[in-house]
Amino acid sequence: MLRKPVSETLKVPPPAEVDAFVNNTSPDAYEKLIDRLLASPNYGERWGRFWLDVVRYADSSGLEYDRNITDAWRYRDYVIKAFNEDKPFNQFVVEQLAGDELDQPTNDSLIATSFYRIGPRVRFREKQNPSNRYDYMDDMIRTTFQGFMGLSVNCARCHDHKFDPITRMDYYHSMAMFWGYVDYDTPIAPKAQVEEYQRIQKEVQQQTAPLRAEIAKIEKPYKDKELKAKQEEALKKYPEDIRIAVQTPPEKRTPGQKLLVSQLPLGYADDVDAVAAIVPADDPNRYGRRAMVKVGADDEAKRKALLDKIQEIEKRMPPPLPMANAVRDGDFWLAPDDLGDEVRVGHGRFSPTTRSAASFRNRARSMKCRRFISRRMARTSRPI
Repeated sequence: MLRKPVSETLKVPPPAEVDAFVNNTSPDAYEKLIDRLLASPNYGERWGRFWLDVVRYADSSGLEYDRNITDAWRYRDYVIKAFNEDKPFNQFVVEQLAGDELDQPTNDSLIATSFYRIGPRVRFREKQNPSNRYDYMDDMIRTTFQGFMGLSVNCARCHDHKFDPITRMDYYHSMAMFWGYVDYDTPIAPKAQVEEYQRIQKEVQQQTAPLRAEIAKIEKPYKDKELKAKQEEALKKYPEDIRIAVQTPPEKRTPGQKLLVSQLPLGYADDVDAVAAIVPADDPNRYGRRAMVKVGADDEAKRKALLDKIQEIEKRMPPPLPMANAVRDGDFWLAPDDLGDEVRVGHGRFSPTTRSAASFRNRARSMKCRRFISRRMARTSRPI
């Protein structure tokens, strides 16, 4: 009687605990044992593991880069807490599928939407490879239907099965329900703390922006020289018409030559100054994930002095806010750029000005659908 509930909740009971239970003559000894096991935090740790397996939880994103997901552990702790608190199943479902859509979202409901972000992801040049998003949608649809409804639907991405209840049309209707979301790292600190942090951050950015602009000005001649050397080396591999297009002054290029030049990976991004005003100049992972350019000794001394000033100003920054890997409604193409994203013709990237009003209407429909599907899947209110 003792071994089964203890091993299912914690581990194999030690001999001393077995002897104590056997020698306990109280008529409610077994009930007290069960209550103690259910009240133990180890209960959620033990049984939460099964749900984390269902929703493909991992601390890294897998695939070719296998990047660490910094705050994924908050979702793990959310699941453990839900089991320990005996959270109603319908609330558990809604928080994960549409926790950001609740009338009064909480930190727990926002953390729960990490459900969308803990699957396999490349997390690099996502806007340059928009086909990746369809793979992520497939992962979300498959996980949602298998985890919450016990239905395997991923075959319907490509074809219908004669006797399956889910058709390709149903599959892509489901994709439309999930499409209108974007990744969003949200602070989960008190409102006053967040506002104070943002106020100081804004002041620091305003004070350091002129210094970063000075650094960009120092680096520009060296970058131009390095860019020219890279271009000359790279151009040797291209046909003569492409070399002529690059060597023609920009104002004299034909439309065809402009298109050719814009598609060539010949160096840094065009707007270096704008990037330098946002990303710290001493950050080795600055735009394009390239290290700082080498400069002359005199300019290096000037740059170091400016960097020292920046670091002194940034000492005012309070400790980083606790963050959660959440989601919110938005347009994927209009979301802030992430690792490796570049605005370049021919790289699968749309300008915000090309987005039609229809895209915003579709996003609004998707917002309603995500909330709707979460409620449909949460019809039962049994505890976990």
